[in-house]
Amino acid sequence: MVKRSNDTKSRMNVDLFSDIKIVDDGCYLKLPNLNSDKYRTYDPEYIVTGMIKTRRRKINELWKVFRGTQDNDFLNQYKYDKNFSSRMWEMYIGVILLNNGCKINAKNNSHLDFFVNDSFYIECVYPQNANCQDKPDYVKPLLRKNNITERPEESFKTRITSSIADKYRKYREKLENGSVNENVPYVLAINTAFRDMPDGIVHSLLFGYGNTQILYQRDKSDFGTKVVAYDKESISYILKSFCKKVTIGYFENNEFDGISAVICCNNHIINSSKEPGADCYIIRNPYAKNVLCNQINFISEIYREDNFDGIFW
Repeated sequence: MVKRSNDTKSRMNVDLFSDIKIVDDGCYLKLPNLNSDKYRTYDPEYIVTGMIKTRRRKINELWKVFRGTQDNDFLNQYKYDKNFSSRMWEMYIGVILLNNGCKINAKNNSHLDFFVNDSFYIECVYPQNANCQDKPDYVKPLLRKNNITERPEESFKTRITSSIADKYRKYREKLENGSVNENVPYVLAINTAFRDMPDGIVHSLLFGYGNTQILYQRDKSDFGTKVVAYDKESISYILKSFCKKVTIGYFENNEFDGISAVICCNNHIINSSKEPGADCYIIRNPYAKNVLCNQINFISEIYREDNFDGIFW
């Protein structure tokens, strides 16, 4: 359940889609002319979400909680130039924090997404596709043959590694220019809903696991415990095109000790849990310079078993 804000923010529109007309349920969804002067710079996903009543309502319910805490550029950017999904992911993380009593500062001098409880930073990451099909980390549309969906897992991994490396590089630059405090924990919040990426893919990259498989361990519950398992052999890199190696296993040594933890979610916001955050989990970096203690104890944690190459939910 999304908690409603009691604040009166009358100057802010409670409808993020005020310039989009709703199409009645059951009607054929016909997009407006995207090349028109009005829509040329709009994100098509913003338009489609605004036209579908249930999706529009869900986003606006989150906005009722988040509005007033967003950064200065949010309202000027969220509907334009492929910003919609990344900005909605940022809002979703903000709502999770607010619903759990956190104080968030999105207008902080660090220019990171959130400074939470004056004690740790959160930077939100929503991997977008490469802007050119010739690039090695471009993810092709999913193909379905004989009722089997072919997922380009290596392309998924290179896309995520590119996103993590880019965010971490920018974070290091902020450390050097003094805009962030080197003694404050830094958390990445990654959404992997793009192109229906598989469960556990971020965890496999952080710890250098091989191919993933979904298992269930039977217990007292009806369905058992969900487990994402991996090939037993650890790997330290994946290959891009032309056999270029991309290092993974970020949490296997202190090279990325500036990342204290990673929050993951595999759902697009329009498919997210009714209880914001119930579909997220957190992975802590055992080599972190700044340990994130119990500041985010309201998000489920996944862990490694010593005698099992997998993670448990």
